Amino acid sequence: MTRLIFPTTTSGIPMVRRIRPGEAQVALIFGSGTSQSAVRSAGVPHLVEHAVMRGVAVPAHEHNAVTERDAMTFYASGAPGQVAEFVRAVADSVSRIASDELSDLHRDVAAIDAEVGAAVFPVAGPLARRFGYRGLGIAEFGAPTLDRVTPEEVVSWVREHLHIGNASLVVIGPDVPELEFDVLVPKAPDGWARAKPATASLLTTRTWTWSESAPLAVTFDIVGDWPVASLVGHYCEEAVLADLRHERSLVYSVLGDYITHGRYHRSLVLFTDPPPSKSTPAVSALVELIDRLSGGRVDPSLLARTRERMLAELFSESGWDAHAGAAGVALAWREERTGPVEAERIVAAITEEEIVAALQPAAEGLLVTLNAASGGLDDSTAASVGLSHPEIPNAPWPQRSAWDWGRRLTSGRTLTAKGRRGSPSAGATLTLDDGQLLLSDSDSAWAIDLSSVALLLHSSTGFEITLEDSWSLDVTYTAWKGAEPLGRAIRERVPADRVVHVESRLGLPVSP
Repeated sequence: MTRLIFPTTTSGIPMVRRIRPGEAQVALIFGSGTSQSAVRSAGVPHLVEHAVMRGVAVPAHEHNAVTERDAMTFYASGAPGQVAEFVRAVADSVSRIASDELSDLHRDVAAIDAEVGAAVFPVAGPLARRFGYRGLGIAEFGAPTLDRVTPEEVVSWVREHLHIGNASLVVIGPDVPELEFDVLVPKAPDGWARAKPATASLLTTRTWTWSESAPLAVTFDIVGDWPVASLVGHYCEEAVLADLRHERSLVYSVLGDYITHGRYHRSLVLFTDPPPSKSTPAVSALVELIDRLSGGRVDPSLLARTRERMLAELFSESGWDAHAGAAGVALAWREERTGPVEAERIVAAITEEEIVAALQPAAEGLLVTLNAASGGLDDSTAASVGLSHPEIPNAPWPQRSAWDWGRRLTSGRTLTAKGRRGSPSAGATLTLDDGQLLLSDSDSAWAIDLSSVALLLHSSTGFEITLEDSWSLDVTYTAWKGAEPLGRAIRERVPADRVVHVESRLGLPVSP
């Protein structure tokens, strides 16, 4: 069995331990909506988390739940039978709420008020006064509005989000009995549980869309093992803050955690003000940092300060609790990093090479999303590169060496995907949706030569290309003003003998 760690505390000191023989770990993860919907819900996901857990009374070695910007995770560790019972209890609690069996909501509101308030973040008060409590997109900032949330709103949110088509199940350890993902969440009345295949992908796209009066949010997303991804996130935050110390465009930054497909994510979000067209210093600083790190240039003094900051957070109770939810499940370590180890030793052992590797735009590497208010950025092209695998819960992601992504994230107008030569297996798909490039395949090692494919897309145009009856490119992308016609871009960059079918959703003449 793969050696794994699970973070916990001993006398208040963070420790990392290997799971015990015969122990299992499980995480049931629901997408809690894009950040745009999180803004509208204003803390309702956090309230739902408490309401669901209030209906779960199952003894497990450890069990808890956490709500982040994009996901709600219910997780547990213990004997296989215990974790299976825990997941079934969560599903039953969700089903009861979706069936309008919700009472004592004030108890959950009171618990959240006690758990997290505006005083936790010194900048929360000024930000809330400037943008309103419903304009930040972070669950904790929604607490002041929860006293106005009705049971009907909670039930409606549960029906919309907590269903099988919006869930991932991560299981680690021995076989967990009687836990079938396709029947995990019982169907509730009114057809709220929209049936989808058990391999439904969670969080394949994460877009930040703000109204013209709200600040720009820049999400810098690192995928990898904990704590490498966490240290990289801290390093990037330190570097960007240092670059912007004389600028007024950066309002606030926040680091967030979540899991998808069994991998740990560390997300850096920069809130900028004034509006996007005037916030280019923050965007430019982030792009320059990406270029420096992916080129192997790590600042030793900045890295030392980052390690100190990360350790300080880990050894504080609130900091560790924030990590435990996402980092506590599905974390695979190298063979030499097993057994109880102090967090300080683990953080200190991370090499510069690991930091650089975590930022390489490869299969498991870099996700960058630059989304602005309506109209987009004036002098930047937004793009995101990532990988999705259809097997759930814990199938291996394609090897890092399988793909060599070319990208241009500054003022360039071309997004290029370049891969090694090979033959795709049946059913492989390559998807670009809302600026995110995703690859899916049943074989984790294949790649296809896309060196000749460079798409110049017209604004807000979607289309599909199917090559050799085995893979498709599905694009919905907002590009730049004055883009060349879509049809000519396809014909010039995709060899005609490899195009089987081209379909324009807008009815444009794009046949090869």
